[in-house]
Amino acid sequence: MMNTAMLMANPAFHGPPGAGFLPFGPFLLLVLLLLVGTVIWLVVRAVRGPSTVSRARDVLAERYARGEIDSEEYRQRRRDLG
Repeated sequence: MMNTAMLMANPAFHGPPGAGFLPFGPFLLLVLLLLVGTVIWLVVRAVRGPSTVSRARDVLAERYARGEIDSEEYRQRRRDLG
């Protein structure tokens, strides 16, 4: 019978099957998790639509464009929105 020492002494022995890819395991897992996380983030953003602050700024800009508010009020409200 061949034991582990005899197998390791054999120049054709490269370790257990799949051992060559062992260092890439954590890296590939990280890449996969980042990919899945990015897809989930994009789907959630698409389902939610624009943020309320973004929508408020759009309404404010529309009111300013229609002349309902002057430039001073526009700037003040824009500052208030952040």
